[in-house]
Amino acid sequence: MTYNHLTISELSFIQNFWNQGVKAYIVAKTLKRSAEAIYRVFRFLDAGYSISEYYENYRANKSRSGRKPTVLPNDELEYIKEKVSLGWTPDTIIGRNEKHISCSMRTLYRIFKRSKDLDVTSLPMKGKRHPNGLLRKDGLGKDMDLSNLSTDYVQQVASYRNNIPRKSLNYRTPLAVFIKYITNEQVVFF
Repeated sequence: MTYNHLTISELSFIQNFWNQGVKAYIVAKTLKRSAEAIYRVFRFLDAGYSISEYYENYRANKSRSGRKPTVLPNDELEYIKEKVSLGWTPDTIIGRNEKHISCSMRTLYRIFKRSKDLDVTSLPMKGKRHPNGLLRKDGLGKDMDLSNLSTDYVQQVASYRNNIPRKSLNYRTPLAVFIKYITNEQVVFF
């Protein structure tokens, strides 16, 4: 249940009732408001203040309320920047848990959206075509003829992609998962 604050017109009614000596509980029933809210205004008026002072006091208190933006320490920001430059997403950074980050994944995404230090456009693409979009971001465009690429360049891109942790692999890298299933007899040295 949400609470709606008293409006200026309601405060005017309350002051008129208070001037007439009407009991607070009757005013509460008439305005269909909490008796405590009306008693609070009555106490304020009894102390010699006016309704305009009550409203200004309310406005000042309201401006100080609400959730304050999360500010991450510099060492955490640097760690996040480093991992994003390696192709990690905020959910991977939080899920991998290599370093304590003092916010949730959802809050980290919000920080990316509002921060000057962390650029949301630097994040890897999300969605159905995640791997294809990432490969295009690495320089392998849609219209590129892959037969003209050097083997070294393809291996470099593959190595880069295989060393990025994946949520679907429980925040392990594809390379680490692959190596886990390879036996010593299957390893071929070049």
